[in-house]
Amino acid sequence: DLNQLFAHLSAGFIESASQLEQQETLLNALAQLLLSHARGRAEPGHLGWEHSAIRRVKAYLAEQYAEDVSLETLASIANLSAFHLTRVFRQAVGLPPHAYQLQLRLSHARNLLAQGFPISYVAHETGFFDQTHFTKQFKRHVGVTPGTYRKTAKFY
Repeated sequence: DLNQLFAHLSAGFIESASQLEQQETLLNALAQLLLSHARGRAEPGHLGWEHSAIRRVKAYLAEQYAEDVSLETLASIANLSAFHLTRVFRQAVGLPPHAYQLQLRLSHARNLLAQGFPISYVAHETGFFDQTHFTKQFKRHVGVTPGTYRKTAKFY
């Protein structure tokens, strides 16, 4: 597992990964390294304030879905450490913050494509680095290319 994390970490820095994804991957790799050598692993408890922190982070990501958000910014909004936020967010939402932000971007992209906007415009408006990165992520998560989606989606 650690080997895969470090391979993903190095790939994330080589590819055009967002700042948030790079920072999460680094923290996750370091956490796995520490936990693999720790005795008696303890999972964080479910405290009420964690839920409001997650709601604040989700609301911020919903508003800033197209921005290159840093983990430090999200941690500040949640009033948690970056490490703790990443763990609690994944526990509560089922995805790390960068994957949640990607889902928001893709949702907005589907809406814009269904309205007939050009693919290059949609890629830019939803915060992807370029049209190639957008197409790769869109096809990976939606199952078809943005062009195919745009042709088959109903225009509003």
